[in-house]
Amino acid sequence: MGSLFFFRCQLVQSPCGRVILGTFVAFSLSMAKTAQTPLQKSSLASQLSEDIRRQNEVGTRHSIDGAVGADPSVETQIYNALFVDVNVKKAVALAFSDGAGPLSVINAFLGSGQLAPAEQLIEAILRENISKNERSEILLTLARLHAYRGEWQKCIAVATEALEQEPSSLPRTALLMARAVAWFETERIDEAARDLFPVSSSAAIYPFSVSVIYAQCLEIRIQALRGLVMEAKQQLQKLWQILGKANRLNPDFLLALARTELFLCRVFGDVSRPWATAGLLIARSLGQEVYVGLAGLELACSAPEAAKPNAFFLKQFVFPYLGQQPVLKKHFDEIKDHSPSTMTAKMMLKALTQNSPNLSDEGVNELVTRGTTQLYFSQARALVQLDRWHFSFVDSEQFHKALQILSSRESMSKAEFFRRLWGEQKYQAQLHDAPIYNVLSRLRKLGLQVGVEKGLLFTHNFFVVDEAKRDGT
Repeated sequence: MGSLFFFRCQLVQSPCGRVILGTFVAFSLSMAKTAQTPLQKSSLASQLSEDIRRQNEVGTRHSIDGAVGADPSVETQIYNALFVDVNVKKAVALAFSDGAGPLSVINAFLGSGQLAPAEQLIEAILRENISKNERSEILLTLARLHAYRGEWQKCIAVATEALEQEPSSLPRTALLMARAVAWFETERIDEAARDLFPVSSSAAIYPFSVSVIYAQCLEIRIQALRGLVMEAKQQLQKLWQILGKANRLNPDFLLALARTELFLCRVFGDVSRPWATAGLLIARSLGQEVYVGLAGLELACSAPEAAKPNAFFLKQFVFPYLGQQPVLKKHFDEIKDHSPSTMTAKMMLKALTQNSPNLSDEGVNELVTRGTTQLYFSQARALVQLDRWHFSFVDSEQFHKALQILSSRESMSKAEFFRRLWGEQKYQAQLHDAPIYNVLSRLRKLGLQVGVEKGLLFTHNFFVVDEAKRDGT
């Protein structure tokens, strides 16, 4: 999955949806070229100016406060769907609303994986007479498009051109972030670090900026590559805590953090399959095919067969998406041929030689197919419900220990739970059921689905990412 998570990409599943998207772009372009159309009176350029103004306003609010406010405009709703709720299908639907500006439509196309129509609209706008600031905004979308395709040199060139247009603050941080990812993927670490510094430094002003959070994740990866083991791990733990305690850990940031944890495991030679599994579960919950495929490829490399990716995971989670996702196919071909051209492919290949998995193939498959919806990241103290997106930060040591105990098997007696949680051997129902039920009640308030039946405690679809004991070998 690598650095691609910095450029969210999700497909509209319906073939009808693809036809509608293509028709919409054709209609937009025809309007731009036809004499007697609404866009003649209000051209793409004039719509773009208002769209950019709204996008910058809502982006600034979100970056400072972590929320977008109650602005009813369609541009704000699209921004909210893409960057707060991470609901790309809603964003695409809103893109067809009356009043949706061209920049918002492009972002919806990119978010839905519709790269060709996005490119058509970008090219149409670049042919218009637009200002330097507007041009930099559209070039940012073009840089993102190249990143989605894995065209890292083109991404660098376009981002550099856009930065020469002297963009305003937020677009500038996004452009630096895009170029930093491209530098990173092409293994030009010093250049990546140089571009990241002003982005991450703006955290004092924009603590919840998408670009700032991604920049901090990428800086942690660079620290790991430079051998700064403790620094990288401490910074990642701090980022978990900052987002968790501020209740700003949305699905997109969760995936970014999980991917960064996985990268550190790769660099330091730690067991990585639990993190690859978590990435797969998160991607499946969001419906992001490209990330499902890339997580499947990570899993396949986490359980090598004669120094080759595991055929079981390739068949289950990679092959179904190869024809639809060019970046996934590129990584797969490079790994198959042992000829990595990017940092992502290089780290996946490294996994083939270092793995000691603590989850069996069947265990991972069960976690995915049974619909695991509850994840507990024990080092980060983060309990997440994927099916209805609910996040809780677990600051109680007792509840943290209880979650780890409950994860060790699907069911256990109240007596065993009591002994392991409180360290006392003698269990008496009349004395000890009350404190047990009190703990369970508090865990339910945190979001855990835990039940009691015939003296047994049991959890539903629950996976502790760091420990990975239940289905372990």
